Amino acid sequence: MPLYHCFGALSEECPSPDHKWEQGLVLRKEDVICQISFDLGRYYFFHEKYRNASKHFIRASEMYPKIKDPVFCQLDPSKLKGFYDACAHILGYQSSDANTPLKEALQISVKEGHNKTIEILKSDNLKMELPISLRDGVELSVLRDYEGKVDLLLYVVFSNAIRRTLSGEVVISNWNSLLKMYEEKSSIILCELLKDVIPTATPLMKNYLKNFARSLCLTSIPAKQLMKKYDKHLLGLFTGEELEMLFAYGPTAKRETYKFDKSFTDDINVQVAALERRLLTCSEAVNTKHLVNQLRNTKFYSTKHNYQHLWTLNKKWESPVAVSIFLKNVPMNVDQEMIHILLAKAAELRAIKKYHEARLLYQMIQTEVRNTSPRLSRFLNWEHLRVDLLEVLDSPFHFCQSSSYRAEIVQRIMTLLASYKKEREVPPDPNLMELCSAVLLNFREWEKLIEVEPKSDGYMQFAKVVASVCKEVLNKTGRNTPKEMWDTILPIFNNTVNNQHKRTNSGVMKDNSRESSQGIITKQQLYQFIKKLKDTLVLSIIISCLAKFYNILKDDSVGEIFLEYQGLWPSVISNSSVFNMMAVGEIFQNTLHHALSIHPTHTAWLRTKGDVMYVQGHYASALKYYISAAMVSSDFFSLPLPKAIFDDLQYKHMIHCCSKLQNHTQAAILHQFLDEPNYAMAFKALGERVCNDSCDTYYSCIWDITLLEFLVHHHTKRGETDCRQQVIQLIGQLELNSNNNEEIQREAASLRKGWFLRALAKQYL
Repeated sequence: MPLYHCFGALSEECPSPDHKWEQGLVLRKEDVICQISFDLGRYYFFHEKYRNASKHFIRASEMYPKIKDPVFCQLDPSKLKGFYDACAHILGYQSSDANTPLKEALQISVKEGHNKTIEILKSDNLKMELPISLRDGVELSVLRDYEGKVDLLLYVVFSNAIRRTLSGEVVISNWNSLLKMYEEKSSIILCELLKDVIPTATPLMKNYLKNFARSLCLTSIPAKQLMKKYDKHLLGLFTGEELEMLFAYGPTAKRETYKFDKSFTDDINVQVAALERRLLTCSEAVNTKHLVNQLRNTKFYSTKHNYQHLWTLNKKWESPVAVSIFLKNVPMNVDQEMIHILLAKAAELRAIKKYHEARLLYQMIQTEVRNTSPRLSRFLNWEHLRVDLLEVLDSPFHFCQSSSYRAEIVQRIMTLLASYKKEREVPPDPNLMELCSAVLLNFREWEKLIEVEPKSDGYMQFAKVVASVCKEVLNKTGRNTPKEMWDTILPIFNNTVNNQHKRTNSGVMKDNSRESSQGIITKQQLYQFIKKLKDTLVLSIIISCLAKFYNILKDDSVGEIFLEYQGLWPSVISNSSVFNMMAVGEIFQNTLHHALSIHPTHTAWLRTKGDVMYVQGHYASALKYYISAAMVSSDFFSLPLPKAIFDDLQYKHMIHCCSKLQNHTQAAILHQFLDEPNYAMAFKALGERVCNDSCDTYYSCIWDITLLEFLVHHHTKRGETDCRQQVIQLIGQLELNSNNNEEIQREAASLRKGWFLRALAKQYL
């Protein structure tokens, strides 16, 4: 075998160096054959050619003992043995080659139907020559093919258990289950196997067998009784005292069963706890009332819970102050505690959007108090209305289409608003007024909202001005309602604080700070109210107003955000520094996100969202929304893009986005979409060397002859013949002839616009 120093050095002076092969190592034939056979065996083994692998492993096994000082052969004998055993197991032990007589005999026995398997396994328990994996394979084959032969199965399983115990390994077979199924027969076999191996066991093996025998004696009564007959043999494992203790504390024939004097469920504490748990989880009206009565009728409960009401079981069942006042004024003949719990359960169910169950609870309470407490009855009417309004707002936008149902909801809302004027009535809380305002806006009940004269509720005032603007947009009445909405929204974001200085009696200046102008609702309340709105026109008006407000505060003509109904709002704001621009931008973007989550195909909102991403520098996202708007408005680019949405400013934004993403070919093609293409910028984009898009793949989307002529010159200058030839072929297309009439040219441009925009949609969407 040549070594490193056997090779001569190659140089200019010596092109044919002399190699000193005699300095290499002399290898014996067995050394080489053994290693190559092992390598070939592994190759065939991993290619699942187990017969070929077995032949090579056998040859390597024959050669390896003949090698005294291996040089080339570096195999691991244990790995060789493992590979061979695996092949023998897979091939069903049909190979007659074996390393030991026991292995050969076992393979023959398995092949002939296990005629001598029991004797071979007993012998191996003494000699410990067979690998455990081979014995496990025999056990699996017996379990699979010899289910009817119980004796063979028991001998094989228990022999393997003894063999694993002697080796100090964990017994993983199901010998325990077999011991329980065939207790007497299994005990005889186990005691017989133990008797055979105890005399030849080493001290370490005896410790293992001692634990095994102890476990066996403590598990099975027949095994314990039988082991008493083998006490002479067991003295090789245990001392006399240990045997006496083992037999004394083992299992007995009479197994006692323990009986309680009474069931633990008879305990009153357990019964009360079970009822309380059922009450906490109950969601049905009748069952809730029944459980409350059961708990109150429990004598132990009334003793244990002196002066404690059932609503204390859940901290969330504590009623608000207003509800507590109503409950205190309920007549004595009405069960106040029951009403309190039912109200709390209804509120809990309403919070988890189980509106039907909550409605049933309110109806049950209404039945109880209708004739006894008019004020509480009216309060329940408002709570019932709250459930219906929440269900309407949580339903899909086009779910409530029944005109009768809408009319009923509107009538109940108007009844509630009418009661707001009367001092003797129960006043609705602001949250309910918010729901009423949102539902009326979603139902487009402009007239109803405009006619309402709220006392001091901010939600209703805001809904009223929004409804006025919506009516103005639809009917164009000429009223100055947008100015009212503008003046309503601006103070919400006002941060100005006026300092009024007053002198005390001593002449010292005293500061009294208060807000100069306070909004009808807070910024957080405004956003929470907007999240309940679903009508397209209402959301468009609010988004337009907020976008205009944000554009004025940002004061960036280049990054101005697109908005609908731009003519409704003023163009300037006096003293704009007093407003919180970050808060305006945050609520504007959140409102836009909410609107798109409800109507994801609204073209104007998609463009507005794209402008927001563009201003923030997220150019890939901006292109995503721009292309989405184009796709929606043109029926996947089969129709011309609407000029109201896609003007030159929009295309310039898209060009800038592509340039920032280094997609210069796309930017150059988008220059064609402009009314007056900027050829200088387009030529510069086409001349860029670093480009992340497909470059010449987009050439087929160019219809402007000027750009194609520039590309011919550009590729000729660079010596790019293939690209130049491609552009020349494109120029030669008949539909791109400049002498064609306008209709043909327009059709050619429209076709290529569709190709290009679909390619962009595939990339960015």
